Amino acid sequence: MSVHLPRWQSLKTRVTLLTLVLFLLGVWSLAFYASRMLQSEMSQVLGEQQFSTTRIIAAQMDGELVSRLEALASIAPLITLEMIRDGDELNRFLEKRLALLKLFSGGIRITDENAIVRGVAPFVASGVGVDLSERDYIKAALKEGRSAVGEPVIARALKVPIVSIAVPIRNAGGEPVGVLFGIIRLGSGSFFDTVTDAQKGPGASYLVIAPQHGVFVTASDKSRVMAPLPAPGVNTMHDRYMTGYEGYGVAVNSRGIEELSAASRIPSAGWFLVSVLPTSVAFAPLLEMQRNLIIAATVLSVLAGLLVWFTLSRLLRWHLAPTLETTARLTSLSESSELPVALPVKGNDEIAELLTAFNRLIQSMVAREVELRDSQANVARYAAELENTHAQLRGLVKNLPDLVWMKNAEGVYLACNPRFEHFAGRSEAELIGHADADFMPPEAAEHLRAAHRLALTAPGEIVSEDWITFADGHQELLEMTRVPLLDGSGTTIGVLGIGHDITGRKRTEDELREHRDHLEELIARRTEALSVAKEAAEAASRAKSAFLANMSHEIRTPLNAISGMAHLLRRSGLSPEQNVRLDKLEAAGTHLLEVINAVLDLSKIEAGKFVLDTVDFAPASLFENVHSMLLAKAEAKGLQLVCEPLPPLPKLSGDPTRLQQALLNYAGNAIKFTEQGSVRLGLKVLDDDADSVELRFEVRDTGIGIDSATLARLFSAFEQADNSITRKYGGTGLGLAITRRLALAMGGDAGAESVPGQGSYFWFTVRLARAAVPAGGMLQGQVPGGEQQLRQRYAGTRVLLVEDEPINREIGEMLLTDAGFDVELAEDGQVAVEKFADEPFALILMDMQMPRMDGLAATQAIRALPGGADVPIIAMTANAFVEDRARCLAAGMNDFIAKPVDPEVLYELLLRVLAGTEPAA
Repeated sequence: MSVHLPRWQSLKTRVTLLTLVLFLLGVWSLAFYASRMLQSEMSQVLGEQQFSTTRIIAAQMDGELVSRLEALASIAPLITLEMIRDGDELNRFLEKRLALLKLFSGGIRITDENAIVRGVAPFVASGVGVDLSERDYIKAALKEGRSAVGEPVIARALKVPIVSIAVPIRNAGGEPVGVLFGIIRLGSGSFFDTVTDAQKGPGASYLVIAPQHGVFVTASDKSRVMAPLPAPGVNTMHDRYMTGYEGYGVAVNSRGIEELSAASRIPSAGWFLVSVLPTSVAFAPLLEMQRNLIIAATVLSVLAGLLVWFTLSRLLRWHLAPTLETTARLTSLSESSELPVALPVKGNDEIAELLTAFNRLIQSMVAREVELRDSQANVARYAAELENTHAQLRGLVKNLPDLVWMKNAEGVYLACNPRFEHFAGRSEAELIGHADADFMPPEAAEHLRAAHRLALTAPGEIVSEDWITFADGHQELLEMTRVPLLDGSGTTIGVLGIGHDITGRKRTEDELREHRDHLEELIARRTEALSVAKEAAEAASRAKSAFLANMSHEIRTPLNAISGMAHLLRRSGLSPEQNVRLDKLEAAGTHLLEVINAVLDLSKIEAGKFVLDTVDFAPASLFENVHSMLLAKAEAKGLQLVCEPLPPLPKLSGDPTRLQQALLNYAGNAIKFTEQGSVRLGLKVLDDDADSVELRFEVRDTGIGIDSATLARLFSAFEQADNSITRKYGGTGLGLAITRRLALAMGGDAGAESVPGQGSYFWFTVRLARAAVPAGGMLQGQVPGGEQQLRQRYAGTRVLLVEDEPINREIGEMLLTDAGFDVELAEDGQVAVEKFADEPFALILMDMQMPRMDGLAATQAIRALPGGADVPIIAMTANAFVEDRARCLAAGMNDFIAKPVDPEVLYELLLRVLAGTEPAA
């Protein structure tokens, strides 16, 4: 039997066709690539040529405009203000400028400083007295004092497109007193039309565009003169020219014609000259070359196809002859029952290698045939062993204490074990071939049938718990496991079920559940008790916070009266002895305030209620402030207080008040415990990354020093180096503890090194974020002479002072009156709201804690009144915590100052707020 393949399926045909397709693909790819490269290069050459020509012509047109501007500019200085006022003399002057008249085909005009035409050449009576104040070029010359090219318009008198060129006429002081301008007609042989009428070929044209006015100034196509430019998106190249692009490109115009265009700016007028050439004309030689290339590629393809078909057909027929002979031999071998024999091999080409490999395959098949015969004997032995194993498995299933059964897909029993026979009350032989409905009540049978259907469609095992009634009447709780049975193809053919008795286990679980429920009840009672204790603790914490706030308020209020009265007494004029006593009084008040602040700070920290502020500041300002505060104290003891050079740092973000407090604690202690020598303040950068900077603040002194045992407990609260009743140096022992807590809160730590008799070195570290804006200055300090500046700038300004404490109200009134303010008083928030509703105030100073209506509620009420949204409101209160400041700002106040009030700080704040600046950090 011979094998005959269809002609199109033969290897010869496929190889020939594949070779032909590859050859044709190469020829046409090369032709396409050459065509695209030619088109790209020709487009670039033509575009650059057209752009170069356009740029030259645009330069000529700009030169024409510039020459006319220069001609006008050369004549303008000859025109005086007297000539402008004398119309006859002005006209005689213009008529003598024949060269100028030749440059402007529409004539020359002169206006006065009010844009009224006073001179016309050639003279036209109707042209004199015309008001041109709305013309753009007149405005540019008179108001801006510059030369200008006007907007192209249709002249009402001439009925033709014109454009005007104007220069200012100046007086001896250089101020514009008139305008000299010339008019160019665009449709009467002007230099514009000379350019646009010059054709480069069929379809070629020029356009002069005024982007700022959205019109065609002139064009080769006269129908487009003074026509509006196409809308954005109609011509993409025009859109680019409108944005200032100078160059060339291809786009479809508003008439649907693809064209190559180039544009160049006319700087003196802000216009563009655009040259346009349809691509059908520009690329005509290229299109002809592309057609010739396609024809040549087609002819080459036909000739190559014929040659390839003829050559490969003959060549493949000769090479494939041994393969065809081998195919016939293999066909005859497949029809006989003899074992295959080796095929003859001729030559040493790929066909010979194929036949050699096939012979090796035949040898392997013969060897496997022998192995197959040997394996058949083994299969019989393995079958006997399998039957023995099957019998053992059946015995194991029969002895299982669980129910085991097997059903087909229709729910008919195929097998079961003795335990299941006990449940059903029937033997396996009686059950096989029957369904549940044949021996069970309908309800029980339907329940088992539903479980069987669910197991048939489940992807895995199905587990359920069911109470089962056995044939003898007793019940058991069984854990039913059903799994689908699959054949070799993966099709479900039945269900295997196993029922495990869990009655005893379930009874035990129920007992455990009952015990657990009792335990949960006990836990619930304990939880309720803990909740009551938690609420009591939180109430105690709230009471402590309220106590701290009230204590701060109650202590700061009389302190404010003390410091205020001391300030007023000093202003009233005192003897030197009285001044010394007053200094001691103020120093005692300041010390008391520091002690109160330290106690409150430590209490807030330990209660977890301490809040850091976050503002931008310059670190150098901290050292300047501390140095200025302590310099006099250091000099009084004969000590040097030195700020070491600081490293360059950006502006940082953090709590400068707390940092200054920590540094002041260190420096104040150093001065206190140093009798001679110096105290040095320093700063080092420990780490610097893109987001933050880690700094170490240092204070070194040459004081008495501290032994190691004392140093170990020095940073604990209420600890001092010398806490005996005979100690020489005072203090509360809170400063160092607060400093460490502040450092820890800012991501750092604090510590000290010291040798007795050789001085001490105290340090603390913090990590601060970089500020969002670059460093540009220091912290805002006090403005000397604030009271004098207020009196000079804001004397008589109406100010409302809201204060419930009579003494503090009296002190506040005096401080404000001394600064020149007209002060109105209110004893609580309710009175303040009523007074503001009756009359306006430029500024309100608001206490926070008052009877009837507190400062927060009063601020919100005032903000809702007419004019209340803009009036500055400053909190002046003894509630000095950070959260109190936040509450004031949230209520709508503009700024915050804590009692006791430093008059200079108050005056500085009033200056800043009244000037409308941002609050200080």
